[in-house]
Amino acid sequence: MHDPGLQSLRRAARVAIVVPVLFAIFLNGFDNPVAALFAGFGSFAFLGFADFGGPPPARARAYGVLVLVGAMLVVVGTLASHEAVIAALVGVGVAAVARSRGSSAATSARRSAR
Repeated sequence: MHDPGLQSLRRAARVAIVVPVLFAIFLNGFDNPVAALFAGFGSFAFLGFADFGGPPPARARAYGVLVLVGAMLVVVGTLASHEAVIAALVGVGVAAVARSRGSSAATSARRSAR
C-alpha cells in the first residue's frame, strides 16, 4: 500500500474533522436535524469523493462551482419534491445531464492527455 504525498491520509483527516463538526453545529447549534443530515452527507461527499487537481486557485474555483451547483440542485430538488412524477422526471433529467457532462469531460481529458 502506497500513498504518494499522503494524499489519501490528508483527505481522510479532513473528512474525519469536518463532517462531525458540521453535523454537531447543525444538530446542536441550529437544532435542525434535517440540516445536520444534509451537512453530514454533503460534506462527506464534497471532501471524500470530489477530487480536483491543479494549483490551489484552480482547485478553489472548482470547489466553489461545486458548492454553487450543489446548492442549485438542492433548490431544484426541494421545489420538485411536492409531486412524485415531477420529482422523478427532474431526477432523470439531472442524471442525464450529469452523465453526459461527465462523459464529455472524461473524453476531453483523455484526448488532452495523449
